[in-house]
Amino acid sequence: MDCEYILEQITCANIADINKPNQEFTVFGRIVPIFDRKSWSFTEVLLHKPYEFRFPDDDIDYAEYINNPNKNIFFIYVDNICAGQIRIRSNWNSFCYVEDIAVESKMRNKGLAKLLFDAAEHWDRGYGLKGFMLEAQDFNLGACRMYYKYGFIIGSVDNMLYYNTKNKGDLALYWYKVF
Repeated sequence: MDCEYILEQITCANIADINKPNQEFTVFGRIVPIFDRKSWSFTEVLLHKPYEFRFPDDDIDYAEYINNPNKNIFFIYVDNICAGQIRIRSNWNSFCYVEDIAVESKMRNKGLAKLLFDAAEHWDRGYGLKGFMLEAQDFNLGACRMYYKYGFIIGSVDNMLYYNTKNKGDLALYWYKVF
């Protein structure tokens, strides 16, 4: 990372920065998961006509993450602007569940997501958690590539999670990284 950055946990002073980095991204392909009876691998299919997509902001009480030993949000600031966030919580299976990770569009591919994962991993290890888990859509190829690059593997695929939503037909990929 070539620029100066600051990592901060969520506080009452910075809670207003929630979702600022949640911006559109380009959907340019899909992950095609392959199961060989032991483990998952994948191939990619690129789209002929990419399009823009933005996840809606979650409607939750972010104040419950402040000073909570089971939940946290880390922000990354570049030039005093919130350029990224990661929202995490301890899960029943001793994994840290990554509820959300977002990096501002013009700051992507600069290593900010890795810095956010590193901060979350430090927090995880402090609570004795054994790794990360997260859910991503098969159409979010850029994010899936990043998870794979950071050492995540596909642990399972759910073809019914979005059945009763406008995303019917999309696959939910559950990614894991064991420490």
